[in-house]
Amino acid sequence: PPPPSRLPSAAAAAKSRTRALFKKGVAKVKGIGVLGGRKQLYPVICWTHEGGEGYSARDASFSSDGASVAATCGLFVRIFDTKDGAVTQRLKGHKAHVVRLCFSSVSKRIAAAAADCHVIIWSTESGEPMFHWFEASRVSSLSFSSDADLCIGGEREFGLWSEAVARSTSRKTQSVVACCSWSVEGERLALGMESGKVSVRDVGGREVYQWDVGEKIVSIGWNESKNGSGSARGGRAPNAWNLFVATEMGLVKHFMLMHGGGCQEVPELNTKLEKRTVGVCLIQTTGHMVVGGQDDQSAHLHAYGDVLLMCELKSKILSVTTHSTVASTPLIAIGCENGALHIFKLVGSAI
Repeated sequence: PPPPSRLPSAAAAAKSRTRALFKKGVAKVKGIGVLGGRKQLYPVICWTHEGGEGYSARDASFSSDGASVAATCGLFVRIFDTKDGAVTQRLKGHKAHVVRLCFSSVSKRIAAAAADCHVIIWSTESGEPMFHWFEASRVSSLSFSSDADLCIGGEREFGLWSEAVARSTSRKTQSVVACCSWSVEGERLALGMESGKVSVRDVGGREVYQWDVGEKIVSIGWNESKNGSGSARGGRAPNAWNLFVATEMGLVKHFMLMHGGGCQEVPELNTKLEKRTVGVCLIQTTGHMVVGGQDDQSAHLHAYGDVLLMCELKSKILSVTTHSTVASTPLIAIGCENGALHIFKLVGSAI
């Protein structure tokens, strides 16, 4: 990393607080260097909420502006200020442990699903429940579109909920929907299945693309931005792929959707990680990947072939979530089995 004199004072202070996490060195690290004029970045920890209530931080989600992050905490959802970790709201209403949650990107809403299949949507302004309904199967994933439509992934089915009609309509699938993600414009929905199948749907839920990656999928995401450009990870052709898929066994693949319902793999961008993963997130503005390990309680930052150890934690990692925009510093949330929530940011300087 660059010397503290080259960093803003806040970043230098954060770097000093983070040194304890790097006591064991950075094995396997080649260094996060400058590739194609990109920034040199490295992670520093902002704050940690220890939990301590005996509940797991099974899922976390950032607000669209990055000012808040929500995390599961037993029967409740806690919302934190990302600057200092202060608890700003405590949402209650579930009668079973909350397992999935998601911020709406356009409205002040947050959706949460509990182990008893109940889904609640709260207003983050009032902290009061606005909508409440029961799903027919266990909820395994949630994703809001840019139009505030909600996808609810379940066991061999997924639901589509709209505030305009205030009800969920179900569609059948061939396997458990392990993860789901709306495209930026909200016109396409990608579903990742435990069976290894990928299904891309239109806004009405009709399948328009389908293929098989052969392993259980843990993460799925789009390579898009509102101005039409792709992420930095696309290299010389940032729009050469549309969708990335990560599997439990550490395989990350990139695909380009073709006209007429076909897809083409982009093998030169694929990555085989050296670990089983609970989740992989792509930071579109920088092209970095954040990888949460399933077995070793550690998280790593991948940058164009280089690997940096972010942290070794005291408990099993259950969730990895990122937030980044062109105007903000990338943020990373890591939730653990012991209830701890760790917030990192990427800092550095252009060289």
